[in-house]
Amino acid sequence: MSGFLLDSHVFLWLVSGSRPIRQSARSAIGLDNQALFMSTASVAELCIKNSLGKLPLPPEILRDPAQGFAEILEENSISPLPITVAHAAGLRNLPLHHGDPFDRLMIAQALAEGLTMVTHDRTFARYNGLSVLWA
Repeated sequence: MSGFLLDSHVFLWLVSGSRPIRQSARSAIGLDNQALFMSTASVAELCIKNSLGKLPLPPEILRDPAQGFAEILEENSISPLPITVAHAAGLRNLPLHHGDPFDRLMIAQALAEGLTMVTHDRTFARYNGLSVLWA
């Protein structure tokens, strides 16, 4: 598989326009032949943070989270990336550079699937073999 895996915050920036994404990243992920993915771990992370009052979400997600995420993903040509047993098992040997379990799971997914991680989080650079596109 090839393409890009969007970090949770990059997904929000992309769909809400709340923060500009670097032009180089926007150009790379906007190519027609590149697949865009969002981990189901990101969906869980965003829902948990919203339920704790730590993060606003778009109104369509607040009305009906499952339907809202599905619609936004489809509108933006982003495919959901389910968590597989192989992804979860990849956490066993992943160095503990990052303390966030959601980010660690996305890193394991990107490594297992050969995807480039699109993020603003510099900690991702510490993972050998992980391709990163800075947002």
